[in-house]
Amino acid sequence: MSLDQRQQDTVRKYIATLGGIRVDVPIMGAFWVGQECVAHMLATGEDYREVPYDPTYDGSTYTEVYVHDQRITLTHESFGQRRAAALDDFERGIIQRGEAFVFVYDVTKRESFVKVEEEFQKFCTVHGIESTTVEPRSRRTRLILVANRIDLPRKDWAVTPEEGQALCERIGAGAFIQMSDLTGEGSSKDILVDLLSQVMFRRAYAAGVRDRKSRFSKYLDPGARE
Repeated sequence: MSLDQRQQDTVRKYIATLGGIRVDVPIMGAFWVGQECVAHMLATGEDYREVPYDPTYDGSTYTEVYVHDQRITLTHESFGQRRAAALDDFERGIIQRGEAFVFVYDVTKRESFVKVEEEFQKFCTVHGIESTTVEPRSRRTRLILVANRIDLPRKDWAVTPEEGQALCERIGAGAFIQMSDLTGEGSSKDILVDLLSQVMFRRAYAAGVRDRKSRFSKYLDPGARE
């Protein structure tokens, strides 16, 4: 999922021209899977005991992440407890604003694994994607699949790693992370930095397409576009 060196250079030069960068990253999945704890761990490397807010909170929280020494405010929205079975306007708005998405399930809860596929279908509906027919390459740079709570005994697992990897490939996610939001096992801040770098590269490309005379369009690498 990582950008190559030329793409990283594009991102570095682009974000140096900006200020007050914000990226919306919805955290999708069943509400009991530790969405906010996972988001906090990926962004800071700290476990849930260091979360400066109620980790069961449903709503928007903010974390600062640095990409190429530039501060990006990451807005991660979780709304599992308020989520209706059908796609409603509230949820549609959050998914529309999202530039990257983290899908989370609990390895000990089979129903949470099934829930990820339901949430992915909503993502596809909002963004007009045919999930079963479109080559997933266009999605890989903005989706992450997380299998949480791998610190729990394997005898309690209801979802195997192989099933998780298969789901990752099926939805076209760019990374499959097996982690524990309690111990930090399997987590890495580099994963989120890579994801945000991809977002910034897409922004740079989109801005360059809109205005070929812009001050950063010259940094775009035509051979690196999707």
